[in-house]
Amino acid sequence: MKKIILSVVAVALFAVHTQAQISVGVRGGFNLTNAIMVDWEGERMNYEHFGSNDSARIGFTPGFQVGLVVNIPISESFVIQPGLLFATQGARSQWFEHEREEDVDGWWRERRERTSINLNYIQIPINAQIRLPFGNDGAFLINAGPYLGIAIGGRDTWEGRANGEFRNSDGETTSWRAGEGDFHRIQFGSNTDAEQFFSRFDFGIGAGLGVQFGNFQIGVNYQFGLINIMNQWETDRWNADLGDWEDFTTENSFRNHGLSFTVTYMFGGRR
Repeated sequence: MKKIILSVVAVALFAVHTQAQISVGVRGGFNLTNAIMVDWEGERMNYEHFGSNDSARIGFTPGFQVGLVVNIPISESFVIQPGLLFATQGARSQWFEHEREEDVDGWWRERRERTSINLNYIQIPINAQIRLPFGNDGAFLINAGPYLGIAIGGRDTWEGRANGEFRNSDGETTSWRAGEGDFHRIQFGSNTDAEQFFSRFDFGIGAGLGVQFGNFQIGVNYQFGLINIMNQWETDRWNADLGDWEDFTTENSFRNHGLSFTVTYMFGGRR
């Protein structure tokens, strides 16, 4: 991965020094990302996987991106724009409450919680950009192209509170409460080990619109992951028809998608 990153940076710097019309830009932006998910049995995930309250939904999670892009003009109105970015992606459920559960023996519990998955990537987008000039120094921008993502970290997080009471056989009552947040780091790999939930590589396509004023480009872009980044593994499950356990390969799926809002400043060259 380091060799890929260094190669992209070296090519960009060399291009700036040797081709006056080629320019480098610094980009920063705000991300709103989500995921299309199915569970281990291939069912599309919805609120039923998170709780009994219909208001619970898988929602967008905020993040950011920052990095470099290079403008390589092909003509006055057509540019190839590769980039090297650090970008966050992921998804989370909205806050939801489990209905209070009570037992005839006197115990009860209730919960309010949400879960989230945050993934950190080095992204290499390669966009084709159409420029439609207006005024003295402006242009409308249309972008489209593929991207490669290389995961360098991530974690899943539980947030919320849970409390209740339990009465034992001697009639003693114990109260309990849990809260704050808990998380663990995601391990990436390509094997069937259930501990390595996600593969390291992501690939997809993006498209967006923007406007340029002088050296500044302001844009909005949508990215859609084309591959399932969640690994499968062997397990067993109860088959009611057979009345016995059977071998089973999971059918989980997690495909990134989301919006980004960016500002780019281009240095040198023809903009």
